[in-house]
Amino acid sequence: MVHHLKSTAHVAGLWALAVAQPVFDLLTRSPEFFVAHRAGVLDALLLVVAVAIVPAVVLGGAIFVAALQGRRIADVVTAMFVGALCAAIALQAAYRLGLDGWNSALIVWFGVLAPLALAWLRIRAVRTFFTLLSPATFVIPLLLLGSEGVRSATWHAASSNGVTVSGSTPVVLVIFDELPLASLLDDHGQLDALRYPNFAALAGEGTWYRKATAVSDFTRWAVPAILTGRYPVATQLPTMRDHPQSIFTLLSPHYEVKAQEPITALCPRAVCVSGDNGHLARLAAMLADVRVIAAYVFLPPRERRGLPDLTQGWAGFATSNDNGGSGSSDVGDGDAESKPADDVRRSPDLGPGVGHLDAARALIASIVPPAGRPGLYVLHTLLSHHPPRWLPTGQLIRDRQGAPARDRQGRWVADPWPVVQHYQGHLLQVALADRLLGELLARLKSAGLLDSALVIVTSDHGASFRPGDLMRDVTDTNAADILAVPLIVKLPSSTGRLSSVRIDDRAAETIDVLPTVADVLGVRMPWRVDGVSLVRDPAPRRVQRIFVDDATKAREFAAADIARGLKSAVEWKQSLFGAERWPATHVPGTEGLLGREAGTLSITAEVSGLRPRLTRPLALEDVDPSARVLPAQVTGWIEPRSYAQQHRVALAVAVNDRIVATTQTLPRDARWSTLLPPSTLRRGANRLTVFIVDPAHPDVLRLAQSPDSTGTPPNLALGAAAAIGVEQSGFHRAEVRDGVPFRWTSGDASIKVPIDPARPPRHLELSVLASGPTGKQLHVSVDRCEALDARLPRGRWEKTIALGRCTPHGYWADISIRSDVHTPSAGDRRRLGVALTRVTLE
Repeated sequence: MVHHLKSTAHVAGLWALAVAQPVFDLLTRSPEFFVAHRAGVLDALLLVVAVAIVPAVVLGGAIFVAALQGRRIADVVTAMFVGALCAAIALQAAYRLGLDGWNSALIVWFGVLAPLALAWLRIRAVRTFFTLLSPATFVIPLLLLGSEGVRSATWHAASSNGVTVSGSTPVVLVIFDELPLASLLDDHGQLDALRYPNFAALAGEGTWYRKATAVSDFTRWAVPAILTGRYPVATQLPTMRDHPQSIFTLLSPHYEVKAQEPITALCPRAVCVSGDNGHLARLAAMLADVRVIAAYVFLPPRERRGLPDLTQGWAGFATSNDNGGSGSSDVGDGDAESKPADDVRRSPDLGPGVGHLDAARALIASIVPPAGRPGLYVLHTLLSHHPPRWLPTGQLIRDRQGAPARDRQGRWVADPWPVVQHYQGHLLQVALADRLLGELLARLKSAGLLDSALVIVTSDHGASFRPGDLMRDVTDTNAADILAVPLIVKLPSSTGRLSSVRIDDRAAETIDVLPTVADVLGVRMPWRVDGVSLVRDPAPRRVQRIFVDDATKAREFAAADIARGLKSAVEWKQSLFGAERWPATHVPGTEGLLGREAGTLSITAEVSGLRPRLTRPLALEDVDPSARVLPAQVTGWIEPRSYAQQHRVALAVAVNDRIVATTQTLPRDARWSTLLPPSTLRRGANRLTVFIVDPAHPDVLRLAQSPDSTGTPPNLALGAAAAIGVEQSGFHRAEVRDGVPFRWTSGDASIKVPIDPARPPRHLELSVLASGPTGKQLHVSVDRCEALDARLPRGRWEKTIALGRCTPHGYWADISIRSDVHTPSAGDRRRLGVALTRVTLE
């Protein structure tokens, strides 16, 4: 028994070092995770037990079960556990040394596992060493629970007293996350009324502080600065414990508070009622997110593409992309895009399953005429935050994919095209932010509160989209992009301080928001603030300050320098997207194609063997324009890949025979993608055509739909057909008999094939290897037109079918193959139709 306990202790200690420690290390450095999950001390303790203790107990149980078969078997099992966990530690070290792919990772894994397992079995000193490591089982969890950041994030302080406020002025504060002012401006330096009419309308009713700047480049410090009126302090977390004095504690005694804080937790729990379902629900949500964190730790860096963004809310990223969203992370692969999914993210305040947009709209819906106390509405929303996944309509982009455009330090690649595609997605999300602002103003108006309310709209910080520069960390070249943020204040009509000046060029900072609120409400601030009221005479600020490097350093910039940088950012944006309402990307040399009917251009056959392929060729076959998730992104690749990886290929994309987008392949990659304006999609089937464009002759489109450069029609029955966009259903796995690959149908199979409408296929060839113990009836139809009804023999059978009246038209052919079925044996209960070795259209 003592021997088995020692073995369990060895495995438990190694589990703590190999698995729990790297995960806990990330959480210790990012206590925002606990803030976003609204976790308390008990929640953190439960998480530690679930991650560090329970798996150790399970592994110990496996060793005990093995011991029932004999000590030798238990030792072998323990040795395998020891070797595997040591290999996990070695892998993490190898990643830091530059290893980044599966092949080398597996070499390291097995190269460490076998010798360490053998060493544990054979060498007493090795087992003694692991005995000395076994206390890590408890030491590592204690290090997490005892860290200052986690204690601050999970310890919830009591609410402090506020002040007495006379009057009944509703207060509405909206903070858009990561929304730079440059994104909102037109080429005249004004708020763009075409793309963002609601920002422009609010500025027309209030005052736009055109030179306002953020005081931090990171939400952890930027949002608390807005809510407290104080400059950031590096050691402080965005919690009430570290910020006991805020707009919430100032006004809550007199106001009915409703807040949406997806990342911060400054509002006292007694004031802002949480919608969580208790400790177990929070634990389940944290464990789901820990799985994603573990993927960043253990997957090779090259394989982390597809993981969601950890910093996007610090909670709910495990379910942040269920049907249409994408993720990218500041921890890991920079802008590695997520797997196809639907971004319906949990909101820590409103409960699981509520997305960012739903949470914001829920808060807006809560605005009602006051029955007693006036309302304080604080909305911090991540709708404008990267990665891009929303359309201006509020719909998610189905299967959103994008090119990795930033490195692990957050620096954009030098090639402009991947950056431009991210920038376009960002501008679409800004348009959604404008839509949300319009809904807010409409709600205030319908509630009869618009005139009497104090409305303030701002952003925590901006973002930069300059190739080769950092996205969010301040540099000399991108400072204006990150510092300059929108700040619009609409005063209540009852103040009598409405001014005819709609633009104020004072050197405002976001720490001025709370002093302004207090001044308008006639409240004397009960604590010292660094900001000043914006409704009084301008403060003599010589420079504007922003805290960088995790708020450890303060940088100062003159207003004139910020203005020059802002002008440069707007000019760069306008050169990319023009002034149209939809910010379309423009490939050099394809000017004038957008909006043209394909029939008005010269369309030629395939040239130089280049063929554009679609990742989801049937994505537009059944479109519901009102659905929450819309197939608004088209992606694919160019064949041959070897050519496209060396040469940039320009493309034009037509929907229903009208050119709606132009794009090009990514650098050193054969892949391409583009976004479709939702207004171009109609209900039901939409025709999608991709043309290759020669920038030297943009009025000549190259239609390239041939599936095979050799002229040999592809075998549509096998899995390789998916490479040319074929979709199959109703097939079992591929098998091989006498060297011939084949696939059984389940009795009702379907093959959907992209075709060239200018050259529709005339013949369908079928080759059947077997159909079971008796001849079966086989029915074949093409686009619901019956092409064959025949009785099959027991053995091999081939048939070339002239399609005639069943010749498919359009861009797709839908082949249906139905037959009788049989069950081969008691051990194989599959329903088998016919074994197809070949299906071709020509």
